[in-house]
Amino acid sequence: MFLLNLPINLKEQAAIERRRSEEKKRLSRIFNVKYRTIGIDKTSLDEQVKERQHIKNFEKQRNDAFDRDMIKNDLKQILLEQEEFSLKRQYAQELNNYRQLYQKPEHAKEWDLNDPNRWKQLIPTRINDNDSRLGLSSGQIFAGEDLQVLQRKKLQQEQLKNDFNLQILNKTKKNREEHLANLLYDYKQMELNERSNKFEQIENECHRAIEIATRNYNEILACEAKIRAHEQKTRQTEEQLAEIANTAFSDMLTENSKNLFDA
Repeated sequence: MFLLNLPINLKEQAAIERRRSEEKKRLSRIFNVKYRTIGIDKTSLDEQVKERQHIKNFEKQRNDAFDRDMIKNDLKQILLEQEEFSLKRQYAQELNNYRQLYQKPEHAKEWDLNDPNRWKQLIPTRINDNDSRLGLSSGQIFAGEDLQVLQRKKLQQEQLKNDFNLQILNKTKKNREEHLANLLYDYKQMELNERSNKFEQIENECHRAIEIATRNYNEILACEAKIRAHEQKTRQTEEQLAEIANTAFSDMLTENSKNLFDA
């Protein structure tokens, strides 16, 4: 690691030494006839460049060392601040816990004055019209005063609530009955429709059966008529053939005289 224990005027001393060295070199060049007549001394210039680069690197290392040290200090400061914040938070939490356990408001001496419910815990001025604590000069009983107004309003509210619930119950019951009646009507209509469809189907089947029977009967009659016509035609044909045969084989056409004379 780069050491930081350097003199504060290091840059100034380096500048002074550099000027002294340059002055010596300048004087040597002035009094040196050879260099004065030939030209620039490149060796001295290279040395100057190296020296400047060395000083520049030295300054850079020094600045980097300061930067690292500053970053380290910043990190330490952040850690210390976080630790301090954590300690403060822990202290506040412990303080709140202690107050909740041992410093409750009801444990204070002035709690009877600061209690928000102290009026609710006090005994009322009077309980009813027959309170024995009331005297002639108490001025607590007045004609026409209604001490049961809160109880009466409460009973009225309960009665209204019961009436409202009863109305809701009756309405719900009525709606349920109407719904059941509608369902029953729908079921009855469905049953009637099913019966009507069934009767219509049976009637259609009967008509279809009658039509089939009529068609079969007509077909049978047609077949019988065809058979009778065929038989009649066959009989007529046979009679005609028999007549033709009798005519063809008669004695007149065969010229059988014997049979003719016998006849």
